[in-house]
Amino acid sequence: MTTAMSAPVNSDDDVELVQGDTYSNTDSRSLQWDLTGFPDLTGATITMRARSRTMLEQTGAILSVTGAVVTATGSQQVRIELTATNTSSLMPGTNQYEYEVGAALSGGNSITLIRGDMTVLRRQD
Repeated sequence: MTTAMSAPVNSDDDVELVQGDTYSNTDSRSLQWDLTGFPDLTGATITMRARSRTMLEQTGAILSVTGAVVTATGSQQVRIELTATNTSSLMPGTNQYEYEVGAALSGGNSITLIRGDMTVLRRQD
């Protein structure tokens, strides 16, 4: 299985966000991953979850966002869009969060597609 990415995701599948920014496909800023070798994603529900590294013992994600399957088979692609509300509550820090993108498949199984580190940069208002 292989993955590729598009900004703001780097080649190591690490994500870098700016606190308070919107990451919308309309603005060509969504988080997107190209996947190879995963099960058919037709009808799958895609979810991105992130947890603070300083609070790993807590249950539940600090950020949980539903994404979309762009291409379900062959050269697969999934997309996550984040609102300013989603990113405003994130605390700045290098590799402050760990994240994963998972799929709840139509047959009922759940799989992890991508895992990585997430850095949040302080907004310079």
